[in-house]
Amino acid sequence: MKHTVASCRVKLSIMRAIILSVLAASLVCNAVETYDPKFDNIDAQVLVDDIFLLKNYGKLKGFQTKLPEMWKDLEDKIDPTKEYRPAFAEFLKRSD
Repeated sequence: MKHTVASCRVKLSIMRAIILSVLAASLVCNAVETYDPKFDNIDAQVLVDDIFLLKNYGKLKGFQTKLPEMWKDLEDKIDPTKEYRPAFAEFLKRSD
């Protein structure tokens, strides 16, 4: 069997394509993002009990005005009986 330059080039191109495909597949497999649940279980009571944290979060009033639905969800989760909302609203007014 006689090997010509053209047939060698075709074989070389096929080998390059296979190698590049394997490399690309390995990169894709390694780049799969994983979910990090590190912050899934934040204890809101710690925030409420820590005055320093509460003041710093209280300064972010833009959260209330720019994301009102999310703010309401947060209020409902932290204070479902609405017992502390007036006091917290007063606190935010004073912390300006």
